[in-house]
Amino acid sequence: SKVAGLYLCLPVAPGTSLLKTRYPGLASLVVGSTGRVLTGYTDGVVKVWRQEMQNTSGLKIASQFTASESRSSISALALSSSSTCSLTGTSTGTVKFWDLEQGTTRVLPAAAGTVVSLGLAAQGRCVLAASPSGFYLYDTRETRKKSVAPMTMITKAAMSLSGTLVAAGDSGGRVMLWDLRQSMSNTYRVLGNVPGSVSCLTFNREGTMLASGSSEGWVAAWRTSELEDRSDPSVLTASPSQVSSLSFTECGSTVFAGSWGGRLSR
Repeated sequence: SKVAGLYLCLPVAPGTSLLKTRYPGLASLVVGSTGRVLTGYTDGVVKVWRQEMQNTSGLKIASQFTASESRSSISALALSSSSTCSLTGTSTGTVKFWDLEQGTTRVLPAAAGTVVSLGLAAQGRCVLAASPSGFYLYDTRETRKKSVAPMTMITKAAMSLSGTLVAAGDSGGRVMLWDLRQSMSNTYRVLGNVPGSVSCLTFNREGTMLASGSSEGWVAAWRTSELEDRSDPSVLTASPSQVSSLSFTECGSTVFAGSWGGRLSR
């Protein structure tokens, strides 16, 4: 819960789980493929967690740092596929790149407004930062924006692990796709519209599937290799409340959806 705090829960043995304590002020969370967990808070603090399975002790704080000197809320987080690098974005548009192994950081050019989504791809070299006014692409080896796609009312964005595809959704329910291999211009394909605003977006590991969730509880999925403008989604289902998170299984053929009402569906 972004309002009341966070209860961390992780598997300990088949059929059981371990409930941890409450951490108030949670604003964002990301879980890496290696089990590393990052949580961001409304006071600008980021906590890095490690898994401690001995004596079922669960997750322990490995380190914490202040990502926003102005104490702005951490509105978005991202981890690289190896979980060695991370991104933090704030409600005031600050974007930072962190090397969690070396303990170093770099400030990237600011986004315009609250950072609503972040993505880290291509072994940590390609960065996506999205705000309501559009999304920005960076190369972490440089200090300038790589390209900008100005839009209006962007609510969520996502980038494939390869860094070749970017998807964005807006408050009107539009889901759009950019193929960066074909052009670095602002051209895109509108995949379709979902009822309500787009509340989450995610690609599978291979980038062959894209799923979107909406504020009205709808989940849609497309095969990115078979897309044309206004393509019909391959999956369309409904949940009683806003879809708050989406995650593909490792094989990429199944997507799980979590909602504000506490419902988990696949």
